[in-house]
Amino acid sequence: MLVSKQWLQKYFDKPLPKSDKLARILTFHAFEVEGVEEIENDSVLDVDVLPNRAHDCLSHRGIAKEISTILDLPLKKDILSENRILEPTTNLLEVIVEDNTLCRRFSAAVIEGVSVGPTPTWLKDHLLALGQKSINNIVDATNYVMFDLGQPLHAFDSGKLVQKNGRYTITVRNAKEGESLTVLTGEKYELIESNVLVTDGQSGRPIGIAGVKGGKAAEIDSTTKNLIIECANFNPVSVRRTSKSLKLRTDASTRFENELPVQLTEPALCYAVELILDIAGGKLAGYVDFFPRKPGPYKLGVSITEINKLLGSHMEERGVEDILDRLGFEYKKVRPVDTVLSLAPAYVGTPYKYFSSLAYDGTATFDCSSFTRHLFIEGGVGIPRISVDQFVYGQKINEESVQPGDLVFSVGGDADQIHHKTIIFMPGTDVPTGVSHCGLYLGEGKVIHASGKDSKGKVVIEKLDKSPDFKNIVGYRRMTDNNARYVITVPFERLDLRIKEDLIEEIGRIYGYENIASDTLRKLDTDVIVNKRFYYGEQIRNLLEERGFSEVYTYTFRGSGEVELENALASDKNWLRSNLREGIGESLEFNAHYADLLGLQVINIFGYGTVFKQEKEYTSFALGIRNTKKGKKEEDDDEVKNMIALISKELRVEIKGEIKDGIFEINFDEVLEKLPQPETYRRVEREPKKILYQIISMYPFVLRDIAVWVPKNVRDGEVLKAIKKEAGELLVRVTLFDTYKKDEKISYAFRLVFQSQEKTLSDTEINRVIENITKKLESKAVWKIR
Repeated sequence: MLVSKQWLQKYFDKPLPKSDKLARILTFHAFEVEGVEEIENDSVLDVDVLPNRAHDCLSHRGIAKEISTILDLPLKKDILSENRILEPTTNLLEVIVEDNTLCRRFSAAVIEGVSVGPTPTWLKDHLLALGQKSINNIVDATNYVMFDLGQPLHAFDSGKLVQKNGRYTITVRNAKEGESLTVLTGEKYELIESNVLVTDGQSGRPIGIAGVKGGKAAEIDSTTKNLIIECANFNPVSVRRTSKSLKLRTDASTRFENELPVQLTEPALCYAVELILDIAGGKLAGYVDFFPRKPGPYKLGVSITEINKLLGSHMEERGVEDILDRLGFEYKKVRPVDTVLSLAPAYVGTPYKYFSSLAYDGTATFDCSSFTRHLFIEGGVGIPRISVDQFVYGQKINEESVQPGDLVFSVGGDADQIHHKTIIFMPGTDVPTGVSHCGLYLGEGKVIHASGKDSKGKVVIEKLDKSPDFKNIVGYRRMTDNNARYVITVPFERLDLRIKEDLIEEIGRIYGYENIASDTLRKLDTDVIVNKRFYYGEQIRNLLEERGFSEVYTYTFRGSGEVELENALASDKNWLRSNLREGIGESLEFNAHYADLLGLQVINIFGYGTVFKQEKEYTSFALGIRNTKKGKKEEDDDEVKNMIALISKELRVEIKGEIKDGIFEINFDEVLEKLPQPETYRRVEREPKKILYQIISMYPFVLRDIAVWVPKNVRDGEVLKAIKKEAGELLVRVTLFDTYKKDEKISYAFRLVFQSQEKTLSDTEINRVIENITKKLESKAVWKIR
């Protein structure tokens, strides 16, 4: 995203650092700045906003908030923290949304009597700094708000819509078969039924592609007097699919497809209306707000201990609270169990609703597990939502140890409400007893819970041994201790903060990872269990690499096997491999072809990998040897046999298996069963290797052999030096492959490998080089080419 420094400055009273320093600050604490361009009276930063922050930081306000937090520099004004209300309302416009999963909110404003004209210089300059062309004061105002707050808006000329009984109607619906739309830039798009449209509800005519681009039909022009300003929240997946299917990507679609908070439409629309009234005149007739499901505030809990444990830091309360203040987070410090027990009785009588949503129903209704989750969230502990997940999440305790603040779980009632496996937390974990209900133990034999036993279900306090919901108790669980925790109310625009680890990462980012000592190691709560497969796999790996072997990774997908894929990547990759042997064999053949180029006589490779049979899958180990000069695979088998004997000796266990064509394979899991469990990992000290990087050419190599008679007192190095000097840069490798003595002479035979980084070499080019080498060698009186 392009960010104008001058634009950012309007958020601060104090001057911002120079652009290069600002870029470093953002790069080290927030987002990488890929470049800074100095333009007239401004600096433009190219900020790489990551997807997890696109919902709040694809905007100048978002970047300004980051700078404010990092530098502890207060914002002069923050529109998102102001209490904006969409009032007054109006009956001049009706909004109909056919599927509120595709359009979760549609806010709109009706403005009458505007004057469309040139954009003020200050606004035009801000947009030009971002490479945006000025259109007119109305369109530029909506674009300005989008780049400032991150919420896309669109202005329609209401005079071009059909009015009925003094009212306009905007309908959000899926496209119909055969529909098309001409967008503002003049292109016509054929639509499919999955595309979502904004339409003139009275005529049915499309006036915009929802979340992507406006249509020509209701375009703002010099004759426009009355406006409808759209400020909606469209489904991110739907917008992404529409954008991809139409091959139409815009600044608006980029923001919608990364998901925007539904609460953002309110401040953005009010801001846009104020700006339009200021620069284009007119009068606000009122607002319309389609908002069927309003989410409540989202809360997270964390403790100082959890922060320091995960970060490896030594932060104290004052430091954490300072960071929370800089982030602008509302927080309080609580004792979890005390908070839970004090809050619970206040909800007695709250109606029961099966699968009540904490996000949207809030505290108006509860089911058993939403009630307990709500209580613990208020206590700063984010327990799972579903009762069976809470059962697995909590610390197991017996009946004699149960204390006030612990949860009680039971089973009974309808079979479809009994869960025998976890659903979200550690999904699929078996719970043999099953779980269908839970409640909070208050002490003195009492339990409070959301009971749905009859049509008048509600939150009640009952004696545990008398409650019909707890006839079949399956266990007790402790969710937390009573040590102090912070409960943070997450700002609505921070959709990236959903678990306590997100919050800890945010605190660590502002604290500065450079302030965490590198020698600080996280202390583990339990002893480390050595991974047996890794331990012995490394032992074999070290042994083979010391003897010149290279590890290879072969394809899992094959053209044949025992387990077929439902959705194959390709016709020759529609099976999972049933062995490693085939892949190792292909790798041997492939590398043998390049042996001369690589300067290798013997190809030594090995590999590990999962293989898939009809009944099971397991880890396999395979080893292959190919002597490219001898050509007898029986001799390769003997070499493989020797290496297997060496591995057996190293592991102190006999390894047996079939050796064929220089390849050995064995079920490595079966070998591991014979080996003892190691107690600790071994540290292997190795001499550092000097690794030289060389670009691999995409063009084929060419081989030529040359043999020369020389006096017996001439060494091969002298001949090699002469060959290299004459061959030039195309000669990439020379190997002496034969020496033959006769009388007072000696014959040296060399294999020459030629290759270009730029093109395919022709025989003519190589023959010319060989001729030059021959002339050079024979220029010496007693040297003779064979």
